[in-house]
Amino acid sequence: MNPDPTQLTWESANTIANDKDADILFLNGPIEDPVDRIVIDICKTRRRRGRVILILVTSGGDAHVAYRISRCLQSSYESFTVFVTGQCKSAGTIISLGANSIIMSDHGELGPIDAQIKKEDELFQTRSGLTVLDALSTLRQEAYEAYEYFFLQTKIRSQGDITTRTANQTAATLTGELFGRVYEHIDPMHVGEAGRFLKIAHQYGQILQYVGGNCKDDTLVTLTNKYPSHGFIIDRLQAEHLFNIVEDPSPEETQLALELGQDAIYPRAKNPLLAFLNKEVELHLEENHDPTAQYPPEASGPTANDRGGETGNPDPNGQSALKDQTEGVN
Repeated sequence: MNPDPTQLTWESANTIANDKDADILFLNGPIEDPVDRIVIDICKTRRRRGRVILILVTSGGDAHVAYRISRCLQSSYESFTVFVTGQCKSAGTIISLGANSIIMSDHGELGPIDAQIKKEDELFQTRSGLTVLDALSTLRQEAYEAYEYFFLQTKIRSQGDITTRTANQTAATLTGELFGRVYEHIDPMHVGEAGRFLKIAHQYGQILQYVGGNCKDDTLVTLTNKYPSHGFIIDRLQAEHLFNIVEDPSPEETQLALELGQDAIYPRAKNPLLAFLNKEVELHLEENHDPTAQYPPEASGPTANDRGGETGNPDPNGQSALKDQTEGVN
């Protein structure tokens, strides 16, 4: 376990925040309820800068939650950047569609947009929606090729003695016997569920990319249809073909990622880390804002115990603190 990241990164995060007029928000963990609600609450109660840089490390999660997080950052800040320091899959990619720009380190990797479907009789395990649909597509192709093989072999080996009609019936019977038992184990509800979840993710992506303005014309189709698996790695070179602005991290941003250690690369399976890493902006810098309207003095950020997960809770100096605990978002 790394030390509390906020104890290491205040100086680096504040340097970036002051240089880019950007809050630095760190999220590592599954994109699941109530993470979206925590993000909304801590953004609402914070004295915000003009931009936000989201350091995002996740293996994926719920498309609905991803959409709410991305929309919150779009509406709370004038500019929104995702900093991909490590693995950022599926729902993390959905969040990235809403960003105005992307920063990717050498360790950074996005992934295809996928639906994570809970397995029957398994409380915390999921299966990929791409796996379900790809399995059905593979079976369909294999059945066609088997029918073709049986038909042609029947005609060829009979040297024309067997009619086309008989060869067709023979091939159909053999194919049906071979693949019928396999198709009996396919639950149409799972197939429909996978298709529906992918449609939902696609629709959310359309809304987010329109506001973010950083996606190319075929980005969403590519991310939802062109990759074979949930774990497929989309590195920086590939990302440059999908997004208009993909930047290398600055030396300060690279240093910040190094200070976050393994939490900047590998997603947590539970107990997510969520916090602003930089100090809140001073009130005198908010001359063009109404602090009483956006930042009520009596308001305080949600705690992990309130919301069921780890979160950044501003201290009197405007710094964020993370609390280790056993209960979190799973």
